[in-house]
Amino acid sequence: MRSPLTVKVVFDRRLCWLLLELSNSDSYQPIKNLAQNMHCSRRSVEYDILRLNSILDELGLDKVKAVPSKGVLLSDKNKLWFNELTQDFQGRITYVYSQDERLAYCLSLIIIGGHNYNTESLASLFQVSRATIFQDLRRVQDVVAAHEALLSYDRFYKYYIQATGKQYIDMLRIAADIMYESVPKEILQHILDKDVVEMMTRISMLRSDDPELQSNLKGIIAKKQREKGGDMEAGSTHVNALIGIVSIG
Repeated sequence: MRSPLTVKVVFDRRLCWLLLELSNSDSYQPIKNLAQNMHCSRRSVEYDILRLNSILDELGLDKVKAVPSKGVLLSDKNKLWFNELTQDFQGRITYVYSQDERLAYCLSLIIIGGHNYNTESLASLFQVSRATIFQDLRRVQDVVAAHEALLSYDRFYKYYIQATGKQYIDMLRIAADIMYESVPKEILQHILDKDVVEMMTRISMLRSDDPELQSNLKGIIAKKQREKGGDMEAGSTHVNALIGIVSIG
């Protein structure tokens, strides 16, 4: 059997959250408390513990200790294992995004991702089928339309959204709310583009009409477009218009 410290595992947000909760505690954690902290039902936590135990058993690690009158406890060896995993999150963990997480991340990437995303690249990022991405994009379209903005696509720009600065920020706030409510902050830095995390952090602290926030968004959009490179002259008209819209608000 290979060492558990070298095996790649498949996690979703709830398994990550459960392991974070148990790793941060030196005592037994009641199922009720875990359910409250993870924003889910007791039954969901119990199911997640079964899933985690199945993974631990396959790796030859001790299962989660359970005492009916006390709750559940993660061994020190398993805490070390999880810590090692998170130190090399991208290399050691295959993260499964939920439907809402994909909606929030797709929306964020299309707004500030530098026109780098089409159905193929999004399907590759989330490791799902193009059919699934098309369904996700329909949900993105619903959010965009609700803000009276326009989701567009062409060969050079790929997916992009035409909106005012405030509309961009209001849509990003929706994405940030979804992520912050469903995913532990310690995990966000590993599953999102660093510029998306930065923008979500700023959005959580400032009002949508704050000039600093709109300036931050303008800077990130410009940075992402520079990183893309390619035929900048061909794309300059749209990019300048987009940045101008953001600065207008």
